[in-house]
Amino acid sequence: MLANAFGLPLDDLHVISTMVDGRDVFLELDQLPPEGTVRPGIPGSLPQGVAVGSILTPAFDQVHQRCKDLWLSPPVVRPGAIYGGGRSATVKAPDDTLIEVIEIV
Repeated sequence: MLANAFGLPLDDLHVISTMVDGRDVFLELDQLPPEGTVRPGIPGSLPQGVAVGSILTPAFDQVHQRCKDLWLSPPVVRPGAIYGGGRSATVKAPDDTLIEVIEIV
């Protein structure tokens, strides 16, 4: 798919990382080839492309320990269908993507 998108030979290989649970892939990260460019954006706004992602985890305490200095604000308990009374906090990835971590309760 990346080769087609950038007009590259189909046998060009690109780094792809996946996170799996059993046989289910629940996250895939694809590295763009050098032909990929940074998309222009508006300072202070969300980045172009994928700007926000949410990840559900039953291991929120462990994630919190690892990310405690990276949270944009302290974790808070949130109501609603997605949160169900679990905690939620957000970190900013190196490319400015916001990653929300939601506790499964």
